[in-house]
Amino acid sequence: MGPSGGASMKKLIFVMILAAIGFFILAAGVIVLILDLPLYYSIEVAQATATTHTLARLERGLGTFRADFGDYPPSDKDHMAAQPFGYQNLAYYLMGPESTGWGGPSCGSMPFGGTNKKIFGPYFERDVKDPKLHPAAPVSDAFRPPRPILYFRAEPTEKPMFDAADNPLDPTGREDFASQEHFEMLARRADGRWVRGDYLLISAGPDRLFGYVVEDEASGGFRPARPEEKEKAFCDDIVNFKY
Repeated sequence: MGPSGGASMKKLIFVMILAAIGFFILAAGVIVLILDLPLYYSIEVAQATATTHTLARLERGLGTFRADFGDYPPSDKDHMAAQPFGYQNLAYYLMGPESTGWGGPSCGSMPFGGTNKKIFGPYFERDVKDPKLHPAAPVSDAFRPPRPILYFRAEPTEKPMFDAADNPLDPTGREDFASQEHFEMLARRADGRWVRGDYLLISAGPDRLFGYVVEDEASGGFRPARPEEKEKAFCDDIVNFKY
């Protein structure tokens, strides 16, 4: 074998060594990814379970609040709510203006006016108590980044009975539903009936977007779906109703 043949053989061996190293790096990456998948999904399942538990606690609190005061907390200013948006009123009314309930501890003040020395509530308590936290600070879900759990009270004599604007609309779907139509894709059944007749609690779920979403071909990300896109859209919101 001449000098040129020896050089070619060395080059071939060098290339084969690089290819082998690349293969092992790729294989190691795939193994790490596979091993990480169960951890990722176990975290997501834990977050979903915690969020479902929070919704159940809120439902119990809302039920007891209604039993004590005859109605559920309002979810918007048009119905004499103390706070601008539903997710704020959910926290404020269930915990009280000082997060200690209504009546005695709150200088006797009551949620719908008047005073009473008897103690009512609180009907919900945060997992982490922070005295600096405003009473109307939202109750958040367990996903990351956390999003407020949205609250909508039904107004049976009005159209629509549930108003998406009770929480701040957001065209991106990150903070709320993009529009009334987008909201009703989730809040109405196929036959047009509302999913519930009293109130709705909605977490954005693992994808961190509210409502039905579709893949945006331009960006490769996801965006709120339009009604005509529902067949190809998906939704992973955690709610207090079936959809």
